[in-house]
Amino acid sequence: MTQPQDQSLDFYRASLKATGDMIRISLESAERLRRQQLSTVGEALASHAKTVAEIDAAKGFAELAKVTAKLAGIQYQMMFSYWNGIHQMSAENQAEVARQVQAHAERLRQDVQKSLGAIPVDSAPIMAALQPLMEVASSAYMLTSRATEDMAKLAAQLAVANAGTRKAAGQAQRRSA
Repeated sequence: MTQPQDQSLDFYRASLKATGDMIRISLESAERLRRQQLSTVGEALASHAKTVAEIDAAKGFAELAKVTAKLAGIQYQMMFSYWNGIHQMSAENQAEVARQVQAHAERLRQDVQKSLGAIPVDSAPIMAALQPLMEVASSAYMLTSRATEDMAKLAAQLAVANAGTRKAAGQAQRRSA
């Protein structure tokens, strides 16, 4: 096999590996999302059972109204937490995919640079023309990665805010009880 064929094979192999990495990341993200959904459903069932018991124990309309208000607060908190978790996982998945794409683009850029010295003289202008394209693509992936990481940080901040809201709501419920 000649050297250009070896380089093509290496490029194809690296592309397949990068695609496999993206698929793995997506599947792992789907698995985390499924676990979160099951956890949320478990919490909702436990909360529902407790609320139904409180409804059964209510002795008058005032107690029933209080339980209803508590139920609405719990459902709001769970909904907010659930969607926040989905957004956070999505941001983390996008950040990981962007990091993988950036790493793959950087490896490709380095391979192109290495092969510039190993190619026949008549192919050098084509490879030289491709080099700026690879640098632009690498920069674009880097910017996308940074933006996605910022989105993941925002999702984490929302999770902290949600935890604070839950804590304050729990304290308010205990005071009103």
